[in-house]
Amino acid sequence: GDNLPESMLNRLYSDIREQELQVQREIGEFISHSDAQDAAHFRSAWGDMLRKNVAAASFTNKDEARRTMFEAGVHEKDMFLVICKPALRSISSAFVRSWDDGHVVAALKGLEQMAKISTFFGLDNVLNEVLSFLLIQGREFISGCVALEYAGIESGAPINHNPEDDETMTSMSIVDPDSPIPQSLIMAREIAMVDPRKVDVNGAAAYRGLLALNMGLRIVRTLFPRVRSAWPQLIEVFGALRDARALPPGLADLDDFADSDGNVLPLSLFARNSQKRLDDFYRIKAGKEGPSKKGWFRLSLFGRSKGRGDETPEPVPQNDQGRAAEISENAKTLLQIAERVEIEKFMVLGPNLRVQLVKQSLKGLLDSIDKLPPKPSPTYEQHIAFALELATRALLASSDRAAELFPVFLVKFQSVAQKLSKLKKPVSVPFLMERVLVTILRASIHLYEIPDMRQQLRTSLFLFPMFPKPFMAHIADRAACGLAIIWRSSFFYFKTPEELKFIGDTFDTLASCRLGRGLTFDGIASTVEFALPDPSITNILEYEDRLTEKPTLSLPACAALQRVLFKYVYGAFDKDYSLAIPAMVCVEKTYKHMVQLMLITQKNDPSLDPDLELPSVPDLDLWHRVSIAYYSMCNNPDPEISKRGLEGCQQHIFVSDVTEIPDKRWIALLNTMINKQAPLSVSTARVNSLSTIAQLMVKVFPSMTTREENWKVLTEITKQVAVIADENMENRQSSRSAAELFDLTVTIVTLLSNQLASPKFGGERRYCKWASDTFLKVLEKNGAAGADLDNLALTKRSSGGDNDDDAEGDEGTEEGEASEGSS
Repeated sequence: GDNLPESMLNRLYSDIREQELQVQREIGEFISHSDAQDAAHFRSAWGDMLRKNVAAASFTNKDEARRTMFEAGVHEKDMFLVICKPALRSISSAFVRSWDDGHVVAALKGLEQMAKISTFFGLDNVLNEVLSFLLIQGREFISGCVALEYAGIESGAPINHNPEDDETMTSMSIVDPDSPIPQSLIMAREIAMVDPRKVDVNGAAAYRGLLALNMGLRIVRTLFPRVRSAWPQLIEVFGALRDARALPPGLADLDDFADSDGNVLPLSLFARNSQKRLDDFYRIKAGKEGPSKKGWFRLSLFGRSKGRGDETPEPVPQNDQGRAAEISENAKTLLQIAERVEIEKFMVLGPNLRVQLVKQSLKGLLDSIDKLPPKPSPTYEQHIAFALELATRALLASSDRAAELFPVFLVKFQSVAQKLSKLKKPVSVPFLMERVLVTILRASIHLYEIPDMRQQLRTSLFLFPMFPKPFMAHIADRAACGLAIIWRSSFFYFKTPEELKFIGDTFDTLASCRLGRGLTFDGIASTVEFALPDPSITNILEYEDRLTEKPTLSLPACAALQRVLFKYVYGAFDKDYSLAIPAMVCVEKTYKHMVQLMLITQKNDPSLDPDLELPSVPDLDLWHRVSIAYYSMCNNPDPEISKRGLEGCQQHIFVSDVTEIPDKRWIALLNTMINKQAPLSVSTARVNSLSTIAQLMVKVFPSMTTREENWKVLTEITKQVAVIADENMENRQSSRSAAELFDLTVTIVTLLSNQLASPKFGGERRYCKWASDTFLKVLEKNGAAGADLDNLALTKRSSGGDNDDDAEGDEGTEEGEASEGSS
């Protein structure tokens, strides 16, 4: 159980360094063998790896070793475990520091050998350490290429200086424009098969990062099931290749929403800021090493040929990010590497892969999305967001396995929401959080129809309120668009009060944000248009038949939508009335639909008399809410909205049988109308409001005045309406609009007074005459003489031809009696 003597380990290390371990070449081709995905395959392929042509250890006689050759076992594995870490440190150090092409190739061979041995012994931890190193070197090379591109340099090997090197290194160029790309090494199936004496390795040192990237991706392609701790580095490589525009077509895009016209939504503030940080990172990375573009093309200390770097290239067209519109030569080389290793085979986790392998990969891709680092690197947000996109594609690739895969996502979503709800400062990675929210929505859009998925998807949707509202304001357009699509396609799955409350509350929150207001309304309106039968169908039996043709909105669902629609009508969202008219159209359609549903329910109720006539207003509260909404439009300063409000009041409020509405409801409605008046400067609204009130008085007074218990409250209502009319007729000389308000008010009041005084009006005659005279006095006070005479003539006729004195005497008596009766 004691440690081995240090002297023996030193001798062993020296021997390995001077005479590296070799394995049989034909066995070592596994890295290019794409079907090698399990330990059994590798053991069969490598069964004799350590039995033949293995360098003898310093403590074993060579001849004796040949005579006692046996299959590698526990002791050999233990020996490798002892030496692997220091060996990896030494080989990686030589790989990074050496500028000798041969030494770099030798170090690469050593890394390849370590990967093979780790695979044979099933040492996935060691394999992942080797893989991580290769991918880090590849990532640095890609980043260097992107930085060169931002500086306008199309080709050449980027030189990433080791900060531990001599300070004089910083005076060198950051690009080697002279060294050739070692294509022979890139094309080799294995580095171990390369003979430096026969193969040109020129450029290996300059392009060591490219060689490491090539080897690392080939190992990932072959040993993908064994990738564990190397996932963070693999994600960084994926992200860096995306930054370099070096991924095959279709792999680099982040899926996003489009508006109702099919236009992809513009980038959010978070997305723009994140991209700017990434752009600045590459610009700074390029600019730190040289004061000007000219300095970048100084001949590399390690260049082998001359001529390519002697001339400054012509400027190339650039995009908004300061990069060339076309991809650079370096990007094309990286793209060739990605295509050669078939990077899409392990970037796209399709349905052909085993579920367990996909789960393992998803855990690797999603591992960092809930970290929320306080000071993330400039690349972190973009790269992790891209990893989330790759994971989402795997989830949506097959609906059959989605229920098994989604829990991996849900755990991360819940972790993110919990951390966001506890934050007391702005989110450090808002763009990543935006992509999390988009992913939650996309999952429900594509998978909500699967019964086994709905509970999990609801749980993820219910995380929305945990996202900070200031954060939501900047991505409300995406949230509203996604939720609108979900609601439009799956509204019939939202049935419980909790679900409908969530829909209503979330639509309300998103509509309160400028970015989400229009898209939220589009989602509601499109659902109303799609889900409701034709509102012109008045026959209840025909309407009932239409309900069986397709799913429709339930009563609670309509109520949830109306709660939001009313706010559009009232301008509750930042006093924005731009959607008031279309919102009221939706309110009207949902109201008619709800009435039909109630009547159908009553018709089919076996406890009710089938011969009983169905009411036209089955829900008084609903009728009252819609009436108030229409009247609020009458008071709107916008003339068109006010006009539509007046029309709506005439169609909705004035029901055919006023007795269906209790007196208390009429009184409450009249009081609300009286108390909600537009400013005098808004003449159209004042006129339409008074017109609505006057028409309602004409409609309900005949029946209400017959009941003495109503006189007192009706007296107050009449007086208050007279005050409103009087206010409208003041200051008619002040402006043109005031004069128009005066004229129209005179017309309305005259007609109202005449109606109340008419013998055909009905109701309690004394009270109605008093009310008529009350308005007549308002006209007289404001000099509306013509109207006075017309009304006086009508009053005479209604009194049966009495003389003026009698009429005046009767008027005084009736007014006194009406007042007395109402007091």
